[in-house]
Amino acid sequence: MSFFADLNELDRFGVESNTNKASSWVPPGRQRESCEGLLKRYDFFLSRLRQQGASRILELGAGPDDNIGASLRMWKRYFREGAEIHVADNKPSAMNLRDEGFHPHVGDVGNISFLNMLARQTWDFVIDDASHIWTHQILAFRALFPALRSGGIFICEDLCTSFGQMRAAYSQGFDMRDPVQYFMALSRRTCDGRGREPDPPHDGYALSKADFDLVGQIHMIAWMNNAAIVIKR
Repeated sequence: MSFFADLNELDRFGVESNTNKASSWVPPGRQRESCEGLLKRYDFFLSRLRQQGASRILELGAGPDDNIGASLRMWKRYFREGAEIHVADNKPSAMNLRDEGFHPHVGDVGNISFLNMLARQTWDFVIDDASHIWTHQILAFRALFPALRSGGIFICEDLCTSFGQMRAAYSQGFDMRDPVQYFMALSRRTCDGRGREPDPPHDGYALSKADFDLVGQIHMIAWMNNAAIVIKR
């Protein structure tokens, strides 16, 4: 039996909202299909936020137009009455989500000015399901993790783009370490726990001074298939 088998609520909401984060969903014009089912594992961490009264949620990426807002509807049910569900997306069509009580922000998550605007607010939970481009994933974490309140959670999804044939498209030709290597470097220094100055690069990856400041804000990092969960001190 799976360790997370009894955590059904978030996944049930996800199936009913038809998000591909759930254990199954129906792609537009196709039959229902099984998915990786991230939500049972997310529920293990997010249930604590819900108990604490989490009220400010930000998702990067509203989804494609033919299924836009699916995961937002799931968060709205899970975090219940009074939670502000925000979404950032580069499609003007995301503004239509205002009609359902969501708070859309139209802009490019690869643009630091747009991310800094989002970081002016304090968040309980941020999840990155936007472009999956390496530079965007790393930039979003660097900008938005400091905007989490203590005990808040940041999830970076679709780390599959760091592997295999997807690497060429999502690296956009940049000669850089991928997001999995980036989060692994943060994990390594989080395990150190002594807050020392940078040591020689591990596996060729040198963290910046700003990244070392982020390490000091990390309580823990959890890994799973296709995602990393980072909890704020």
